[in-house]
Formats: sequence, C-alpha cells, structure tokens
Amino acid sequence: MKSETGKQRILVVGDVAIIALALAHALETAGFEVIGPAPFVVKALALISSGRCDGAVLDINLRGETSEPIARELKAGLALTAPFRCANYVNVTYIYIEVTLCT
Repeated sequence: MKSETGKQRILVVGDVAIIALALAHALETAGFEVIGPAPFVVKALALISSGRCDGAVLDINLRGETSEPIARELKAGLALTAPFRCANYVNVTYIYIEVTLCT
C-alpha cells in the first residue's frame, strides 16, 4: 500500500547515524518514503504505532538491545513471510521470520 505521496513507506532502524542516514538517503533516491531512522527500540516502536509502513530495514544490535521487539511488532501486523538479513563484523546470517508489511 502506498502513502499519500504515492510512495511505499520503509522503516529504517539503526544506531550508527551515518549508516542509517546513508541507507535512508538510498531508499529515498530509489523512490521510497522513509520512516526514521530510529536509533533505538522505543523510538522505532513509536514510529510503527504512529503510522503505516510497508517494510523495514532493521539493524539487529542496537546499543545493547536487539531489534527483536521491532520485528515482533512488525510480525503482528504483516501476513507475508519476509527475509531478514542479519550481519555483524564476523559473519552474515540469513534468518526468516514471518513478518507483516504494515498495511
């Protein structure tokens, strides 16, 4: 579903500002409306509750907490299975969680 601007809304969550802002810029350049970036869980959950989103890019490790509560909140509203790509400095892991694209 598209926003009033006609663009799909993507939530960006990341605690490293330069990376989150670069990602947000790339998504905007690609034609998406960006929600955030949110640097921590509480802010991301507030953004989710304040409006619809069509997808999300989540940093897994957020300054001592994980983005799992955000993924669970997204899952509660989505009906599709979406891949989550999780990365750290050592390796890359792929996990699949049933997630709903906030509609």
